[in-house]
Amino acid sequence: PQTATPSAAPSTPGPASSPGGFTVLIAPGLTKNPAARPIESLLMTYFTAINAHNFRQYASTFLPSVRRQLSAASFASGYQTTRDSDASLVGIGTSAGHRLAATVTFTSRQQAKPSLGVTGCTYWAITLFLGQHGTGFLIGAEPSGYHPYHHACN
Repeated sequence: PQTATPSAAPSTPGPASSPGGFTVLIAPGLTKNPAARPIESLLMTYFTAINAHNFRQYASTFLPSVRRQLSAASFASGYQTTRDSDASLVGIGTSAGHRLAATVTFTSRQQAKPSLGVTGCTYWAITLFLGQHGTGFLIGAEPSGYHPYHHACN
């Protein structure tokens, strides 16, 4: 699978908060990267939308080519009980396809569904593959074979 090459190891990040109250931490080694603040803004919108169960806001964080593939029903089914927290931007790099890639860690809490392998608390480390949009970024399609890392919280 293709993954981003992190440009900094996780450490004690500095917080920023969206108007909706969602906080994204940026690893100190990334704060001087010119892409860090626009990515932080995107992540705050993305996670705020998930926590508010707001499909329109969630869809707005994706490139139009990906947005066309999203559905409100799928979003509701996948995120209806989800509450994300503790998000950190821990890496900014490029993917094998030369796209900007942001590595993010976070915790999600949701209704457990043991028969589907869904736990009540999951730790995630994901890479979002980004495309330029105006002065910021939007989330693009994942490359073939990409799989996010996740495990049940301890």
